[in-house]
Amino acid sequence: MEKDGNSRSLRKLGGPGPSFYACQPLGGRALIGSVSHFPSILTNKAMQYIKYLIYFFAPILLQPAAFAAGVPFPALQFLVGNWQVEAKPGEGAAHFEFVLDLQGKVLVRHNHVESSATAGGAIHDDLLVIAQEGIPATIKASYFDSDGYLGRYAVTANGNQAVFVSDAVPKIPRYRLTYTALPDGRLNAKLEVAPAGKPNAFANYLEWVATKAP
Repeated sequence: MEKDGNSRSLRKLGGPGPSFYACQPLGGRALIGSVSHFPSILTNKAMQYIKYLIYFFAPILLQPAAFAAGVPFPALQFLVGNWQVEAKPGEGAAHFEFVLDLQGKVLVRHNHVESSATAGGAIHDDLLVIAQEGIPATIKASYFDSDGYLGRYAVTANGNQAVFVSDAVPKIPRYRLTYTALPDGRLNAKLEVAPAGKPNAFANYLEWVATKAP
């Protein structure tokens, strides 16, 4: 519970999900309801309570504006679908898919990689969850993989290219993944890595081309 300088408390309401707060005098009842519940002549203290309610509820009430009507993630629609990575003999196999979930509120990528037998035959799986955050909305992504790595990415896209850049974290390499739509319908992907301590010194690490499944 948090307190302000006038001996009032902010009480959190509800369970998991969006947090709702009510202004509550210590030892009193929470002030939740319509303004009609207050006397016609409001005291300065009551007006202060109303201001707190507006301050805490306004971001929640306006949150749906971050998800505009129409096609979800329009600048990332070129990624949606199942993709097979074009591999040369002896390189192993990989495929990934981008699919909308939660009624279009998130875009999820599942990635599966099997290295060649000569490389040990290791299997790698990862999950990327892309969502809109804040008002005005920005696109962010959370990454998780079977090696135990997790990271946060900022995303920029224009309908033909999408760039995912991981947050800069001390003593940890930084990653930049770029997807580019090719004229023939295929997808080019390039992964760059910046060494720990040099977050902007990106160098090419891997590059591949994928074909969309019919």
